[in-house]
Amino acid sequence: MSVLASSEVSSVSQQERLIDLLACPKCHGSLRHVAAPEGYVCETCHLFYAVSDGLPNMLIDDAKPWPLGHARMS
Repeated sequence: MSVLASSEVSSVSQQERLIDLLACPKCHGSLRHVAAPEGYVCETCHLFYAVSDGLPNMLIDDAKPWPLGHARMS
């Protein structure tokens, strides 16, 4: 069982709050975090926004269809 230091708990809760503020820049839908590859997926339009050097790239032009490697059909 691991115990987090109070500073770790604080930074985790701050990170969760910041993630809650993020929205898809294309449709304003909610995002969920994925670990591998690290990034965020829009629950509505199924775009993947990668995290690079700890920062999410929220540019629509750089987003990829989710799941990765599959083109989304309209």
